[in-house]
Amino acid sequence: MKPAQLLWRLFEMDQEIQSVQQAIGEVRSKLGVSRPVQEARERLAEAERRLKRAQQQQSELDDELAQVTQKLAASEKALYEGQGRHPKELQSLQEEVTYLSRRSSRLQESLLEVMEGLEEARQEYQRAQELLASVEQEWRASQGALAQELEQLERRLGKLERRREDWASMLAPEHLRLYDELCQRKSTPLARLQNGICQACGIRLPVAEVQRARDTDELVYCSQCGRLLVAE
Repeated sequence: MKPAQLLWRLFEMDQEIQSVQQAIGEVRSKLGVSRPVQEARERLAEAERRLKRAQQQQSELDDELAQVTQKLAASEKALYEGQGRHPKELQSLQEEVTYLSRRSSRLQESLLEVMEGLEEARQEYQRAQELLASVEQEWRASQGALAQELEQLERRLGKLERRREDWASMLAPEHLRLYDELCQRKSTPLARLQNGICQACGIRLPVAEVQRARDTDELVYCSQCGRLLVAE
């Protein structure tokens, strides 16, 4: 096989290796916590905070209502057993009973609202838990498939790199150095020569140039685009 043909095969191998490396990078970027999982976790955390706030509010209202109820019962008892008390004292007790009764009513109304909010918070928390479980299940399944795909790609890359070493070993050191220099200058440093036409720039080349590329081991470059020609 001519040096130009060996270099073309090496170039094809490098293109394939680059494609596999790109695929590996894309798969690795998808590994780890996904955006939907992160969003579901944030939603659950917010639902939990809301639930705890509602529970705390209910607990505080329950405590306050219990205290008011206890004071109201004591004041009512004192009022009903108020025979012999001074009229001003009885009036003060009546005012206290009235105030505590109103306070108890307001607390009960507030408690009812908080309990309704608490139920909504519980339902939202449950929905957030179910959503996270569903999203994480899908995510784990996809992670398993991605991990398997990554393993296959890495095995394929290893085989390609070993094959590339075999092809590179067939080339003279000066040809390998030349190939590296060409790759640094152009993303596509080689071009097929078919029917006397450079397949990179589409120019028909002189007959002598075509014959040299076909019939000798000499490295021939396209006089138009400067790429190394690889004859059929």
